[in-house]
Amino acid sequence: MFLFLYFSFLSPYYYHVYDIHSLESYHTYYFCDNYDGVALHGESSCNYFTWAHNGQSYPDNPLIITRANQGEWTYNGCNGFYVDYFNILFSSGIPPTEPWTQNTMLKCPGIHRLYAQNNPQPDYTYLWSTGATTPYIDIDNLSTYGVTVTDACGNSISDEITINGVYPEHEPYLPEITYLCIGGTVTLDAGPGFSQYTWSNGSHNQTITVNQPIEYWVQTVNEYGCEGFASTQVQYMVPQSIDESIPLISIDTINMSNQIMVSWSTTNPYIDEVAIYREGLTNQWNQVGTANYQTGYFIDDVDGSERSYRYKLSAIDICGDQAELGRSYQSMNTVYLGPGVEYWWIQWTPYKISDINAADHYELFSVDNLQDFNISPVDAQISYDNALGFYYVNLPHGIQDSVFFVKAYIKNQYGGGTVMSNFVQNYELLDIEESKEVTFSIYPNPAKGSFKVEGSGLMTITNVLGQMVMVKPIEGEAHIELPRGLYFVKLGGRVRKIVVE
Repeated sequence: MFLFLYFSFLSPYYYHVYDIHSLESYHTYYFCDNYDGVALHGESSCNYFTWAHNGQSYPDNPLIITRANQGEWTYNGCNGFYVDYFNILFSSGIPPTEPWTQNTMLKCPGIHRLYAQNNPQPDYTYLWSTGATTPYIDIDNLSTYGVTVTDACGNSISDEITINGVYPEHEPYLPEITYLCIGGTVTLDAGPGFSQYTWSNGSHNQTITVNQPIEYWVQTVNEYGCEGFASTQVQYMVPQSIDESIPLISIDTINMSNQIMVSWSTTNPYIDEVAIYREGLTNQWNQVGTANYQTGYFIDDVDGSERSYRYKLSAIDICGDQAELGRSYQSMNTVYLGPGVEYWWIQWTPYKISDINAADHYELFSVDNLQDFNISPVDAQISYDNALGFYYVNLPHGIQDSVFFVKAYIKNQYGGGTVMSNFVQNYELLDIEESKEVTFSIYPNPAKGSFKVEGSGLMTITNVLGQMVMVKPIEGEAHIELPRGLYFVKLGGRVRKIVVE
C-alpha cells in the first residue's frame, strides 16, 4: 500500500514529499496540477543510490519530479533495496477509479479490511457511510457499505457494496511447541495453498529451516486476500517418557508360543525407538531389546506361561537422547475375555516369584475414563481353577465396562505393595445378546505377514487400540494379510489374539 507522509513547501513551489520506502513497483501515481512537483527522498543512511529515467541516472536526494521529467522511474539503493519502474504523472483532471466492479462480495472470517480501491492514491480523499475518512474500513458484520472518493482536482464518484457472506476459513497451522535437537535444525511448514507468506525472519516461502530456540511466526494471505497468523515456540528437545501413553501400554502373553509381547500406543511424533528392560533380580533391570516406536510392540522370547515378569520402557527420542526408565508393567497374563453359558468371564495367571504365588489376594477394577485413567473396583467373586492354574471372575451379561485391570496385593515376605496388571479391553461387551458359541481357529500364530482363519460367520479384526481394521464374512477358510502388530479376531462370540511379525 502506498503511504502518503506529509506535504512540504519548498519556496516558492508546492511539492508532495515522499519516502522512497513508500513507493510500490509497477504502480502509477497521479497528481493534480495544483501542485508543482513531487519530492522523493532516498534512504538517508545510503552512501550511494541511483534514480533512473529515460536511460539517465540521477544521484539527487531529494529527487524533484515535475511535469518536465514525469513518467517512468526506477530506484536502486542500499542493502539490495530497489523499486522497479513506477510512474509519476500530472493531470488537470484525474477521475478516481470506481471503487467496486460488483454489487456484492464475501468477507474474510473475523475482522475484514474493506478497501475503497486496490491501490489508494495519495491525493484522494474518502468518506464512508460509517463516517470514516480512511482509504479502508475494518468491518465485522454482513451489511451494505458506501463510499465517496474525491481526487485532488475535485472529481468524485460514489459507490456501495453489500457484504453477503464469508469466505471459507483457511488459516496457517504451526504447533504450539516445536522441538529442536541441540546443534540441529528443524523445518517449520505453514501449509500449502497461500498466495503470500511472511515469516518473522523475513522469508516469504511456505517453509523455513531454523536452528534457534525462539518463537517464530508467519502471516499468510490466501486466494481470497484474507490474512492469517500462526506462531510456534521452538524449544530444545528433552527426553520424553513413554509412560505419557498410559494406559495404552500392555504386557501380554501370546497364545501358542507363550512369548511375552510388550505393546504401546504410537501417538508421540518425537519418539524414535523404545528400549525394553526386564527385571532380573529384584529391582535389577536388564535391557532385552529395542524396537521402532511406530511398530508399536516388542516380543520377548522368554516363556511367560509359568511365571510373571516385570518390564520397564525407556523412550529414545528423534535426537538420540534416552529418557529414564518408566513405571513397571507386569505380565500377569490377564488377557482373555469370553462368554460362558451364563456369564462373561475374565481370567489371569498368578503373580509368581520363582514359581511361588507371591500375591496375598487379587481385586478386579474397571476403567471409568481412559483419558484421566480413573479406575473403580468391580464387585465380583474371584475364583481359582486348580487344574488349569488361573484365577477368574464371572460377570453378568450386559455389563457396560469395557476395560479392566487386576491388582495383585503382594505378601510382605516378597516386598509387599501392589502390582497392577496390563489392561484388558473387552471386545465382547458391546450390548451383544447371548449367542451360540462358534469355534474357529487361527494359524500360524505368530504369523509372518499373513495367516488363515477357519470358521463360519461375520469376522471382525481390531488392533490393540480397539480400532476396527477389517470386517469380513467367511465360510470355511479365509486368507488374511495385515501389517505387523497385535490384533484381536472375533467370530461369533469368541475372540482370539494373532501376532503378525
